[in-house]
Amino acid sequence: VVFLLMKGAYTGHYNDVVNSLSYAIQKRTGLGGTDRLEPKYKESLSYNVFDVIKLYMTNSSPNIIKNLNMFSIISIASIIVLTSITYVKKIHRDNKLVSLSMLLAISICAPCSWFILAKGHSTIHTHINYILWSVPFLPLLAATVGYYMKKMIDYYWKQKKTIF
Repeated sequence: VVFLLMKGAYTGHYNDVVNSLSYAIQKRTGLGGTDRLEPKYKESLSYNVFDVIKLYMTNSSPNIIKNLNMFSIISIASIIVLTSITYVKKIHRDNKLVSLSMLLAISICAPCSWFILAKGHSTIHTHINYILWSVPFLPLLAATVGYYMKKMIDYYWKQKKTIF
């Protein structure tokens, strides 16, 4: 946007800047209609939002973690979050674990919001949009799993020492 504004200031053709920005927004989101778009952009905008999310959840072509697709990773994360909440309630109140679990649950909204808001872009560029998972979700997943495992090992280590 800044580059286009600088170009418009240099050339004096602000209409070109506005047309370029509106076309870019239109082909990614469908705002303003699809009548002047190329066929591949029209087709990508015709997808249902759930089809786009399903595409990313079930496709494992860019291997993020071995051969797991995002549905498997999110399922594992959900199990960890639920067991950590159960662990916190039954054994020991740990605000860090609750905070990490809640933050992990919220962080899934970032990539999903992009897949919803820019479904045209997400449908065409399935090879590059996996970076969206890597920004907020996967580091928090690793932190939550690591902290959860540390707490479980500490708990069982204390239990073993009290038994013997």
